[in-house]
Amino acid sequence: MEQGVESFDLKLHQQDLSHVYWFTDSDDDDSMRTVIALHELPGSAKLETMDLSLSKLYLRLPSGANAQLPAFDSLVDLSLQCIRLEGGSRHRLGQLLSSSCCPKLQKLRLVRVTGMTELHLYSPTLRVLDMDCYNITLDVLTVIAPRLEEFICNVNWQYIGKEGQLRIGDMPCVWNLGELRLSSHGYLVEDDGFNNGPIQLLQCCSAVERLGVCLVSSFEEFYAGEEEEDEEEELVDNLMKDIPQLSHVRSLTVRANPMSEDALMTGLSCLLTRCTSTRYLHLNMDNDVLVKGTASNDQTNYLSISLPHLREIEISGLQGLKCETSLMEWLHASAPTLSKVKLTFCRTLAQRKHRKEHRNLLPRNPFAEVGRWAAASNRRNCGTFVWTPMSEER
Repeated sequence: MEQGVESFDLKLHQQDLSHVYWFTDSDDDDSMRTVIALHELPGSAKLETMDLSLSKLYLRLPSGANAQLPAFDSLVDLSLQCIRLEGGSRHRLGQLLSSSCCPKLQKLRLVRVTGMTELHLYSPTLRVLDMDCYNITLDVLTVIAPRLEEFICNVNWQYIGKEGQLRIGDMPCVWNLGELRLSSHGYLVEDDGFNNGPIQLLQCCSAVERLGVCLVSSFEEFYAGEEEEDEEEELVDNLMKDIPQLSHVRSLTVRANPMSEDALMTGLSCLLTRCTSTRYLHLNMDNDVLVKGTASNDQTNYLSISLPHLREIEISGLQGLKCETSLMEWLHASAPTLSKVKLTFCRTLAQRKHRKEHRNLLPRNPFAEVGRWAAASNRRNCGTFVWTPMSEER
């Protein structure tokens, strides 16, 4: 042990493996792989921060019958990125990250940890948990962290959302909850349970103040002209109906994946009716979100929303579509105390059109009647415009 080390940062690439703690081993298919053994890495009794970014190299944890995991008694901040867990190590990761091995851990980041099919995390000291593991087949997730304050959870709920595969303890201290994937539309049988995981998480984080959601829609829905494989399968639009009331949310960020106008409006309506205390709304549509689709004939359900506290709206990725203007009119009508709107056109549109042409795409009614649009002063933001009312007292 190196007694004086308090921080350890290891970032490796496949070409930088000449003199580090590694050895080669054979996979089941006899292909060579690079393995880093955790117990051979430098450590210290005073180690507080560890950042391992291994460029998809394999990480080996002690996994024998009598093998003991290393203890990091002083570790406060741990980051594991781009790591492959060796087969025998997969079931021990949760134990390594829990209080038995890391009794003082407060901040944990897991990014693309391949092979992490299950994670059981028990940590009474953890304050921040950041999981960016959407492309990982994580089947079982347990998180018992009663003092958690920030939880970023970008995972694929289709694997975890089934009954018995997700266990979340109450998290009364969580104020920042992000990257929850929710679907407003889907197929009754195929997509049943898609939202179970994030809804359960929302129920356990009832005091959340800052919420980040990724709206997704059924894959088949937005392929115009493509015939359904099973015409008898019912498409439903109420998958988000069980989302609880979130009266403490002050900041709401919604990132939308490609979907129809109807799916977007349904998802937004459902979220905003639960988050009526929202003061700041950011709608990110940078991925050319709105595609051809049929809007609902009865829009009364989302036209009557009341957002008395909403003061600021930011929308990025505008394409200059008519339905986007309708969206803006709906939001304006729902927010009587609105004091600022920031719109940014998508990058391709910003590059093709001049600022004058952008102005012609801005929503006019009622914005031009009760306020004014101003272009961003920075030339790099030529596709950005800000609306403010004529008077703060409305």
